[in-house]
Amino acid sequence: MPACNPDLCLTLPDPLPLDSGATLAPVTIAYQQYGELSPERDNVVLIFHALTGDQYVASPHPATGKPGWWERMVGPGKPIDTDRFHVICANVIGSCLGSTGPASIASDGAPYAMRFPVITVRDMDEAVALTNASRYHLGASVYGKANAEHVARRIRSGMVSVNSVLAFAVVPTVPFGGVGDSGFGRIHGEEGLKEFCYSHSVVRQRWKAPLPLTSFARTAKHEEMLGKIVALVHGGK
Repeated sequence: MPACNPDLCLTLPDPLPLDSGATLAPVTIAYQQYGELSPERDNVVLIFHALTGDQYVASPHPATGKPGWWERMVGPGKPIDTDRFHVICANVIGSCLGSTGPASIASDGAPYAMRFPVITVRDMDEAVALTNASRYHLGASVYGKANAEHVARRIRSGMVSVNSVLAFAVVPTVPFGGVGDSGFGRIHGEEGLKEFCYSHSVVRQRWKAPLPLTSFARTAKHEEMLGKIVALVHGGK
């Protein structure tokens, strides 16, 4: 597991009780931050990554050297402007990219490995409630074999993709607004939002991608092909 930068790690003071009945301790949360925190501490944007993602939203991954996975959206002068906002992205527990996970050392001095307890969201209702409790609702993603679209329609967000890593990239008008402190909803409110755009849309990918676009599945050849496609679309070299 990559070493956790002490300046970008938070160790919980108490053991963490899990839904499975197990208790995890100690628990370390690795995170990355971008932009300055205002004196009033009122400019924080918290970004959650997908299950196979990491905390490197807008900076190169130290192990792979790949650029941040959302650099086109997060940075100075970009939609999530780090000249205005203090952006934080935490690595989920159970990952092996800094936060406590299977590669971490257990109390017996050996890695947890297969002994690492299952990390769960208790049920779909809790997942929806936690999501809708956020002030930021620009876009969301839902993954699941059953009821995924039903859950997506219950999420209070500008746009929700279902079982898709492509929806945000290939639909040019996504996201369709946003509510709360995101997008048009932040400026015009939910009623005003309806005058400008779709206030809530659910997008499902119904075809198989010709190339594996998830970061862990791409080979060097795939990277080369994707680079050529992006250059063709954007008129670059």
